[in-house]
Amino acid sequence: MGLVSEHLRVCSELLPSQRKKGIKTLPRTSIVKIDRLDLVPVEKVEDALAWGYVGMFPGDLPNWELVGSPLPAFRGKTLVERACVAANEAVSESLTTQNSSISLDSNEKSEIEMTLDGGGPLPPPPHRKIPGNHLENWLSLTSPLKHQLSSAAIHYADDSKGIDSVNSLLWNKREWWAASTDGAGLVMVAEHFGISIADGEGAILELHGGGGAARSCAAAWVAAGGRIRWAGGRRELAEDGPWARGMVIENTFGESGVAAVCIDFDVKAGVVAEEKYSNEEALHEGLIINSAYTEMEGDVESRLSQLSEIKGNSANSKGAGGVLHLDGRWLLCGQHLAAWSMLWAPKLRPYLPSLGLLISRLVHAEQYLEKY
Repeated sequence: MGLVSEHLRVCSELLPSQRKKGIKTLPRTSIVKIDRLDLVPVEKVEDALAWGYVGMFPGDLPNWELVGSPLPAFRGKTLVERACVAANEAVSESLTTQNSSISLDSNEKSEIEMTLDGGGPLPPPPHRKIPGNHLENWLSLTSPLKHQLSSAAIHYADDSKGIDSVNSLLWNKREWWAASTDGAGLVMVAEHFGISIADGEGAILELHGGGGAARSCAAAWVAAGGRIRWAGGRRELAEDGPWARGMVIENTFGESGVAAVCIDFDVKAGVVAEEKYSNEEALHEGLIINSAYTEMEGDVESRLSQLSEIKGNSANSKGAGGVLHLDGRWLLCGQHLAAWSMLWAPKLRPYLPSLGLLISRLVHAEQYLEKY
């Protein structure tokens, strides 16, 4: 949140010669000012809504280990602000990163220039106009709350009610608005790495799990023209969901094509996701995305290389060795940008950072915070 806010502040100060053609000046009055950042420990979605109503948590907020204090505390707030400024300065419009895109046909990494006016695939704005307020509360829900929201008083910016999955909320002091951004984030990641979801019969998403994030990804993938191969999970993926028209029914891998993306939403941090995808024919042309975030150490360059690693040495028919593994931070950044674009600030969509730019800055910010 802080990284995107700082990015928008910098965009508002760009000279005309620094802006992308066709992009107007971002008025400073449009900049989102963050008054408070919280990590709110709740077990029921009603408790999260209560925080939204009053803008604060009734109990003691936990320390965030990267800053050693609650986020709203002076130490936490100051360190986060400094980290965001440092990350934005470190990854500027002139920087080209080799970790922003990887060719799936070879081990060679291609370079993409990242500019401050964003770019790259972003989900469309909401179906309906969302009334705004200069004092809003924005929430991003994590597991296991995404399926609990059933209030008739909620307005939906997308089809999140139909798929029973909500992970982004907005309280404008009059009404609640909700969206499901996990799936849009997955589509962004796949497109970022060169996967054409709608090509041919539709790229296959090998999906393990049936919870809120899995349902969001299944719905968004099929809506983008892809197909789903469900590989089981702790919860069932309902057969009558909007993804039904894209379901591939088969018992073994490879009968209707290899998977473009494999993702397991039941995996725990530290567990090797590919253990559930051991068949080479199902993997060698695609991505394995870890839904969890792995701990990273070392300098920025080392951390960037850990975000997207080619593992294994078995060669396929195209000569590529191993499988490309993505850290869960890719999904984190994707769904966060989707929340800005679809729910929180759709008018700022042209000015949002690209996926590659945001994740590069996230890595810089993490490394900065660990030093202090």
